[in-house]
Formats: sequence, C-alpha cells, structure tokens
Amino acid sequence: MKFLFALAISVSVVLPSVQAAKEVFAHVIVGNVRSLDNADWEDNIKLAQEAKIDAFVLNIAQGDEGNEASLQTIFQVAESLNFKLFFSFDYKALGAWPKEDVIDHITRFGASPAYFKTDDDKLFVSTFEGPDNAGDWADIKATTNSFFVPDWSSQGPVVAAGLADGVADGLFSFDAWPNGDTNITIKSDLEYQDALGDRAYMMAVSPWFYTNLNNPDFTKNWLWRGDELWDTRWAQVMEVNPDFVEILTWNDYGESHYIGPIREKELGLFDTSAPIPYVENMSHDGWRKFLPFYIEQYKTGAAPTEFEERVAAYYRTAPALACPDGGTTGNNADFNEVEQPPQDFNEDAVFYGALLTSDEGVTVTVKIGENEQTGTFTAFPASGAGTAGIYRGSVPFGGNSGDVVVTVSRDGQVVATAEGGKPLGATCEFEIQNWNAVAVNFYPSYLPMCNAPVSYWLGFPMETDLTVFYHCKTSRFPQLFHPSPYIQTRHLHTIYTAFFSKRLEPTMRPILDRSRISRSPPINWLHVRSFWWRNLERTQSPAMLTTIRYDLPRILSRVLYNHDPIDQSLILPSHCPLTLTRAAPVLLNIGPDLKPAPQTLQSW
Repeated sequence: MKFLFALAISVSVVLPSVQAAKEVFAHVIVGNVRSLDNADWEDNIKLAQEAKIDAFVLNIAQGDEGNEASLQTIFQVAESLNFKLFFSFDYKALGAWPKEDVIDHITRFGASPAYFKTDDDKLFVSTFEGPDNAGDWADIKATTNSFFVPDWSSQGPVVAAGLADGVADGLFSFDAWPNGDTNITIKSDLEYQDALGDRAYMMAVSPWFYTNLNNPDFTKNWLWRGDELWDTRWAQVMEVNPDFVEILTWNDYGESHYIGPIREKELGLFDTSAPIPYVENMSHDGWRKFLPFYIEQYKTGAAPTEFEERVAAYYRTAPALACPDGGTTGNNADFNEVEQPPQDFNEDAVFYGALLTSDEGVTVTVKIGENEQTGTFTAFPASGAGTAGIYRGSVPFGGNSGDVVVTVSRDGQVVATAEGGKPLGATCEFEIQNWNAVAVNFYPSYLPMCNAPVSYWLGFPMETDLTVFYHCKTSRFPQLFHPSPYIQTRHLHTIYTAFFSKRLEPTMRPILDRSRISRSPPINWLHVRSFWWRNLERTQSPAMLTTIRYDLPRILSRVLYNHDPIDQSLILPSHCPLTLTRAAPVLLNIGPDLKPAPQTLQSW
C-alpha cells in the first residue's frame, strides 16, 4: 500500500551507522507460503539468485500460526544456498507485535548465517507499519544489535523520521505506485531522503497493482497505473540513488505485484475471497528478466556492457471495455485520491522492452494472432540511442486477438522473442474484467526448439489435438528458464477428457457430457482434478481407480515436463534433436492452433 503526504517541516535527527553496500531485496508474504516445502524454497531462492536479488524480506504477521514452520524451512534452505533473509514485522495484518515476541524472533533467527547483516554486523530489521509501537524499538535495537529500517509510510517522511526520538536508522516507503493516469515521479523519494539526512533510505520498486478481494477481514477493489511502471521505476532508482531497494513483491498475488513464480498451493485466498481467479496463468516471470542488468547498474552506477540481449513484454488479456469493470476503480479514495474509471489508467496495448548493445539496425514486430505490427522504441537508455541498455515501446491491441509474440531483429536476423503468455482475447475470460497483466519471458533465437501434439503422449488421437512447444535449457544458458509449465486450465481439462474418453467409454459418457455443458467450468487445476475424481469415484471400480491413479499422472508428467516419474527418465518426442537432452525441456505453450516454427539449430 502507499500513503500520500506533504512535507511541512524538517527534522534534524542523525543516527549514523555503517550499513551494507547497495543491496536489492524482494518482499515475501510468509502468510502465503505455509504449504511450500524445501523444494519450493530451493526453487524460489535459485530464481532470486539468478535475478541478482540479495535477500528476501520476510513479512510476518503477529500470531500467524503458520509462521514458525515456514520460517524454519526458509532459513534451512537459505543456509544451504548461501542466501540471505531478514524480517519485516507486519503490525497491520493481525495487529501489533508485542516487544518480547519481536526480540525473540530476531534473537533466534538472527543467529542463522542466512540472516542479513549490515557491514558492521547489525541485524537488518524492517516493518510494515507499526508507528504506534515506535517506542518499543530503542529496547529492541539495544537487545538484538539490529539496524532498523521500518515502513511507517502512514506517517509521511517527516513524522516517521522523528518518531521515538528518531529511533529508526533509516526508512522504507511503500509509495511505489503512481497517483492518477500518469507515470510515477520521484517526489516522494526525495522527500524521504531530505527528511532522513544522513540516515538510510530504502526505495520501493513494483511492477503492477490490481486487487479485487472481499472477505470478512477486508474489502479492496482498485488498481494503480501499471503501464511502464517497472522500467520507469528502475530508471528512477538511478536518479534517486537510494541506500537499498526493496521490490514489492515476490509473492503478493492478491495485489498482483508478484514477480516470483505462481504456485497453485499459494492461491487458496482466491477460492474464498475473489470473484475471479485473476492470477491463474497470469505469469509475471518476464519482469525478472532485466533484473540482473538493472541491479548491476544500480550497484555500480553504470550500465553493464556485457550481457545477453533479450526482450520482455507485458499486456492485459482483454480490451478494457470488453466486459464490465467489476466495480474496480482507478485510485482509492481511502488514500485521499480521486477515483477514476480503471480504463483511464492502463492502455489497451502490448508493452515491450529490449536489452540491447545498440538499437542500430534493430526492428521490432509484435504479432497478435494473425496480425503483425511494426513497433518502435519511445524510451531509450540514459546514455541515448545507439548505446547499450534497455529500449522500450508499445503497440495498441488494435482490435486483434490471439497469441502475442514480440520479436526483435537486427539486420534481418532474429535477436530474441518474447512469447508464451496467455493469449489476448477479444472478449473477457470471465464475467468481469481481469485488470492483472501477463509478463512474458524472452527466448534467444539460437536456443533449440521442437514441438509435439499431446496425442503423441496419450498414444491415441484426440478429437481436438493440442500442440506442445518446447524451448529448452542448455548447459551454456542454464539460468534462462524456470521449469514450470504454462498451460491454460481449459487445455488441462481437454487432456483429462481425452484420456477418460479413450479409457472408460461408455461408462464415462455421462460425465464427459456434463464436463462439456457445465455452467460452472473448472477455474483452476484443483477444480479440474476435483471435478474428475469426484465423478470417477462414483462410477469406477477400485481396480480401475488404481489403474487411473497410476497411468494419468505419468501421462501428465510426460506432457507437461517431458519426464517419466516411473523410470525417472528424460523423454522427448522422437523427432526432437538429440541436443535437447542436455537439460530438461520446458513447456513454452500449449494450444489447439499452434503450428511448428522450425528454427536453425546453432552449435554452442
């Protein structure tokens, strides 16, 4: 959340401390992760390390019964991977933290080698709000030897800087989103730096904001402008030159500003509190792809000169006026903002960015379905056109629909493409607008690729076949891909239907008919699985259920991961190049109308 205030006076409080060199952190909502295991956290941390993130900020709510088990797991994995963590005590979600509990958490977990410390060996600690408890922190700091950088955004920079006789060693501001239909400015950041003087300022960077949740604890339904926000904010980091940067967030799915992977088991909130599953298949992985460049530039003060050229893109998945807005507003009156129609804030456009050594000879094409547009760059590196850095632009939806592919070429040769996201629809997927965005990955042109129909794995024809495209990791670029498939729920439902149609006819015919005419089709993987097993258990013998439990997961694993869970082998379509066996393939896209796109394999 953000808070808006005006500066009235200045406060002169200086409590200098030796802090760490410039660092970049990512905010993690621990309340969302209680179902994650060691493997999930190993994946999370490795992805963060690939993005050059220095530490996770663990937001923990007072009294949350899942905290202890989650923290034990996270710290254990972080220690094994030499990754850093620190606490942000959330005073707002479930109430204020007792001082003794704060000291206990910092003392116990601060002993871990994974806990992040400043250069003079102080334990870094933050908060989400809690200004009424500012008086606790003199004792907490003295007892735990901590470096305290709270978020007291509700107070504004001047008041926050002076609370409890200036107890904070620095401040963090949650003001990461613009007010209105124009880009965010650095006005608030400069006000914080002015109020803090020599103390540390931690600047917030976020890619998006949209929330639509309603439960007994809270109701919230608004968006802030997200167009161009991610890249604009990183450019502003270079202007402000803060002591630290905190990314909002790694996994706050409810507010749509996650940059980490989507994990089904973290989305329970949407089953009870959201009118639509606005995060399902809405990957934000593409927003991580420029982070190594941005972070190195922030830390060194100069743009890197050696990097892999790449492209990323993001877009909403339907035109703003394609369906009702769901009561969502642009801005939130609770923050003294003037509310406006949401369509005034985010354009019907595909936004793209390209990390290039130079834009000389470069062309951009954006294909939406069968329509192809030529794009241009409208924003350039700080050093200007023709230099190394990130170039940005956009093209309008233009009434087109279908798969979105952004291709950057130089002198006629493809440099990289961004694709694999949820298709752009002419109409909405649900009864109201989904104001979340898809941020898609990049695929360098020299990586091998092949494709295969789903029927290849099922072993029999499908009424409506699907095509699976595989872009693959290589030993040269193992960091490029994350082994989580992109697949729409309707496609998974189609695979289940094909499997059971072949295996269990005619006993399954009534179930298959119900699956086609259902007024409430499954909305996520859990609903798909629940739909089928509920019906299977009513109609099939125990022996047949055992067979299905053995065969179906094996087939799905083959389709989605090219991995056989029985013999632990890596399997590929027979026509795929042998070079693909260097590492596990990754599902790029799956759909009924995709066609092969042969590419020349280059040696490496």
